[in-house]
Order: sequence, then structure tokens, then C-alpha cells
Amino acid sequence: MSTSRPTLFSSYSTSFKDRVLVVAVTLGWMEKTMMFYGYYSGNGLENTSYKLSLAYILVCISCLVVSLILMGKYLVSDFRETILNTGDGLTEFCNKVFGTWDYALTDDTSARIKHKSVRFELLSDMNEQMFVKEREQRLRDGSLRCKLYTIRIIINIVIVLVLGASGYLIYYVTDYSTGYVSRNADVSGTTEVLVKLLVQFLPAITISALNGMLPVIFQKVVVGEEYTNAFVVKITLVRTVFLRLASLTVLMVTLYSAVTCSTRSDCMSTFSPCSVITCWETYVGQQLYKLIIADFLAVIIKTLLVELPRRLCFEKCSCGIFKKIGPPKFDIPACVLDLVYSQCLYWLALTFAPLAPTFAVLKVVVTFYMKKLSVLKACPPAEQPSRASRTNTFFMVILLIAFFICSVPVGYVFYDMEPSHGCGPFRTYGYMYYAITQTVEGWSSGGQSFYNLIVSPAVTGPLIIFLILLIYYCSVLASAHKSVADIYREQLVREGRDKQYLMVKVMELGRDSKPAPKPRRAKPAGLKNINETAPAPRKVASTNSFRTNERPPSYQTNNQQMSTGIASRKFNQRKKIG
Repeated sequence: MSTSRPTLFSSYSTSFKDRVLVVAVTLGWMEKTMMFYGYYSGNGLENTSYKLSLAYILVCISCLVVSLILMGKYLVSDFRETILNTGDGLTEFCNKVFGTWDYALTDDTSARIKHKSVRFELLSDMNEQMFVKEREQRLRDGSLRCKLYTIRIIINIVIVLVLGASGYLIYYVTDYSTGYVSRNADVSGTTEVLVKLLVQFLPAITISALNGMLPVIFQKVVVGEEYTNAFVVKITLVRTVFLRLASLTVLMVTLYSAVTCSTRSDCMSTFSPCSVITCWETYVGQQLYKLIIADFLAVIIKTLLVELPRRLCFEKCSCGIFKKIGPPKFDIPACVLDLVYSQCLYWLALTFAPLAPTFAVLKVVVTFYMKKLSVLKACPPAEQPSRASRTNTFFMVILLIAFFICSVPVGYVFYDMEPSHGCGPFRTYGYMYYAITQTVEGWSSGGQSFYNLIVSPAVTGPLIIFLILLIYYCSVLASAHKSVADIYREQLVREGRDKQYLMVKVMELGRDSKPAPKPRRAKPAGLKNINETAPAPRKVASTNSFRTNERPPSYQTNNQQMSTGIASRKFNQRKKIG
């Protein structure tokens, strides 16, 4: 069997000009480096105990498993915080008014920013509640409700058609690019090489253009559906995620069709309508590498050639069109979604381009500084603050779904696709997972029995059933806790209303039991000066009530009040007689 390094096409140019081009095209000498799968043939390790094939597949599986564990751990903790921070709407504004302020702020600038953030958040919440109430009142009319539902159905149908057309466009462009490159493998002129370069990057450019343009269309058409602001963000993100995952799915299906295409026609003649691919793993890695490069360049072009000139034209030009377009906006959910999309690319490329994670680190660093430049120089502060606590769980769920979607083709490649026999560490195996089974065959009988036991359906089947039941139990337990929390919340509301009712009754009783006004003491007749004493009045129930400037105590009973009134009337009668 030949041990030469794999190549995708028959001939390459070694001039400096063409080498500069093949760096971007990932052909020629770069294909023979450790960047791609075909380099790892294991030459020189035949007489050692190190098994490159086993290490290759275990490293790929370990990276996916570690990613799954980290995502699960973060998702569980964030989901717990989301449940604990769930508000009922009755104390939402109270909590924000009395519990939002950060008393550790000592800088005036930070305090002003925090003040504006709290203010905008309160205004956005109140506007959203007003919008919901106005929509409910307006939708009481059956004709308006029917009109709104019809508009939503039409918009969703149009979006589905657009997504379908985008998938077909990706399939057509990828198929055309593969066929064109295969037919023009031996071009040598500068113009032909540039055209070939453009055609090879055409699928990546198409996918990046669709990922950039269609989300803008989704944000425009969602306005006519009259959703709340929170639901608008979620449904736009769901549509964008579906677009990006669908584009990757169509790309992988197209590559699978090109890789598994038969070298003979239906009549079993020697004529081949398919592209000749010697090392299909390297070919797939090249396509994903081009997609990573296109996504990386899209971030730089968007920041340097779109957002910065747009902000400059908005501030310096007085043209009406620039004022109408306005400055760019820093969309945090879209930026997070870009990271999710990039992570999907690296999960897929890990098997076919082992050094893709190294490029991922470089891309993340450059993207960070590009976004920093965008948020500080190009985009003004957002009027409505981003609510990260409400979207963290949503993004993690999206990332987890994307992980399982990316794991399906990788697992299929390991288990059911025959590897290339001219390149790579698995060229001597029928399937990639044979590297594990043949290693197990060299173990002792006890180790083989244990391995066969843990991978047998008798263990994996009950384990899967147990995990499903555990998930169901946790969901039921969470629903029960939520129901109990709702009961306690309603009980607190009722107790608060009872306290308000009791306070009102106490105030009413206080007003009803207020003592009668004390009569004004008049000067008795016959007194010349204040040193003289008036004749002693008749003995009444209580003489203490006639002391000067003495007010009856608040705890005086009704009998005491009646005695005081009787004494006052008798004193007035005696005064008239005297």
C-alpha cells in the first residue's frame, strides 16, 4: 500500500505566487501539513507501542465529551438561578426600584450609567406592559384577531420558503464548486487560478452572505407580527439559529453526496460524472476550513468596512439617507449567536482538521478586539439594556442542540463510513471505530468481557431508559416545586391584602372612638381676680376632669365620657343660676 502523503488534485505549482494563493485555498503544500487529516498517516510509528489511530479517535471523542459535560454543568446551574430569579410581576417594579442600585459605586460616571440603565429598564418594562394591554384590548375584536393571525401565518410561510431556497442555493453552489474544481484541476494562468480560488470559496461566501442578510430580514418582518419585545428577540434568534444550523446541515449533506458518489454510472460504464476525491476526509476539512476563514473575514469586514464608515457618515454627513439609516447598533444576542455558530464549525472540523481549535483561539482573540472596537467607536450606547440573565439559559440550550446536531455526522463518520485507504491513520481499517475494537482484542479475557458488557444493549438500553426516567422525574419535580411556589406566592398576596384590610378597619375604628371635645372653662360669676376661688361645685363622678389644660386619656371608656358630659352640663346650669 502506498504511504505517500495524500493530495486532492493531480498537480500543483510551486511558485511564490501560487503558494500565496494556495494558503487561502488550502491546497498544495498546506494540504500535506498537520493542519488536515491526511497528514496523520502514522509513518515511522510501526515499531512502537503508540497507536496513532487509537489516540486520534479517543482525542476527538474526549473533546466532545468534555464539551458536553461543561455545557451540562453550566446549563444546570444557570437553570437553577433562572428558576430562583423568576418573578411573578407583582413585585417586579418594587424589586427594581429598591434592590437594583449598586451602593458600591463611587464614580460619578459609573453612577450615571447605572442610573440610565435602571431608568431605561423600568421604561422598557412599563412600555411592554402597556403594549400587551393595548394589544389585548384591540384583539377583542374578532376581525382584528383574525387579521393578525393571518399575517403571522403568511410571514412564517414566507420565512420557510426563504430558508428552503437558501438550502437549495447552498446545495447548488457547493455542487457547482466541486465539479468546477475537478474539471479545472490543471489550470496554470493567473486569471484561471484566481477564478478557481473564487469558485472554491463560493460555498463559504454564500453561507456567510446568507447568515448576514437573512437575520436582518427576519428583524424587519417580525415587527408586523406584533409580539412583545422579549418574544421578538427569542423568535428572531430561533429563526437565525435554524438558518445557520440548516446551512451547515445542507453543506454536510452535499459533501456527503460528493464523497459517496459512485465512480461509475448507472450502466456500470467507465464514465464517471463524479469528482475524483482521493482523501475525502481532507477534502471535507478543506471545505470547513474555508467556511471558518470566510466567517473570520466577515467579522473583520463588518467592523472595519461597514460599522465604522456608517458611524462616520452618520456623524459627519448631513445627508438625509444617513440620518434615516442611523448609526450601527451593537446587538449582543447576535454576537453570542456568532460564537455559537463558530463553535459548531470547530466541532465539525475537529475530526477532519485537528488543528482547527488552534485557529479557533486566534479567531476568538481577534474577534474580541474587533467587537471592542465596534462597541467603543462605532456603536452608540443602547437605549434598552441587554438582559443577560434572561437569555443565558436560552443560548445554552441552543448550544446544546447545536452540539447534538454536530455530533450526528461525526458519530456517523466514526461508525458507518469507510475511511480513505490512501491517507490518514485509519487507512488500514474498515471503519474508524475498528481502532478501538482491535485494541480491545489485545486485552485479557476479563478486560474484553468488561468492555463487551458495558457496550452491550443489555447495559446501554437500561441506562438510556434510566436517564429518560431521571429527566422525566426532574421535570415533574420542577413542576411540583413551581406549583408550590405559586401557592406560597398567592398566599403571600392574600396575607398582604388581609393586612391592608385590617389596617383600614383599625383606622376607621380609631376615628369613631375619638373622645368628645373638652368644654371650655368659663370664669365663674362674682370672682374679682384669679386669686379668689369659686364655690365648690356639686360632687360628680370625677373631679379630675375639670382640671385646667388636662385632656382626657385616650383609653377613657364611654362611661367616663358620659360622666364628664353630665358634669359639664350641671356646671353650666349652676353658672346661669349664679
